[in-house]
Amino acid sequence: MTTIDPRFDYCELLLQHDNPAQVPAPSLPEGYAVASDPLAYRDAWVALMGELRFPGDLDEHRAHWAAMTETDPELFSRYSAFVVDEQGDLAATCSLWPGRHFSPERLRIHWVMTSPSHQRKGLARVAVAECCRRFAADKPGEPLYLSTQAQSWPAIRLYESMGFAPYEGAWSDRTAEQSAADWAEARRLVREVAGAEV
Repeated sequence: MTTIDPRFDYCELLLQHDNPAQVPAPSLPEGYAVASDPLAYRDAWVALMGELRFPGDLDEHRAHWAAMTETDPELFSRYSAFVVDEQGDLAATCSLWPGRHFSPERLRIHWVMTSPSHQRKGLARVAVAECCRRFAADKPGEPLYLSTQAQSWPAIRLYESMGFAPYEGAWSDRTAEQSAADWAEARRLVREVAGAEV
């Protein structure tokens, strides 16, 4: 996961699942497991950020990790689902972390990544579903959201297949009308440029 299509300009979009308890829980492929201690994977997580060409250098990626794990290691551990292979190598990740889009802050899906050598096995789907399960257990009845952009239209299709829907309400400094217009433009561009529907 985290495939960025460079043909699109950046425009932030939100997706939301109104009942994350209903997200299907897919099975892990043979040879994979959900790690019991996400905090043990700092170097692998930082390396994966670089491998997937997230903006910034390795020092900035380490700073992202530190910002989460040093601020609230219990929260990070509770809401991080790291999938590892038979050798214990990091294959896919998903975490929940407080987002800035609403007031008061709400947890959102964050840092969904799959190592290129482990892609197309459904591992991101498993990691996201596991985070949804934990969230729903702790916060029954609360919606769960995520931030994305048209550049990540393959990820949008994954999330929509799991029951997430475009959020076209007001958030941060965006009105509901602006949010709806952003989604309409993203759908148009993805259809015209990538030949896909979101």
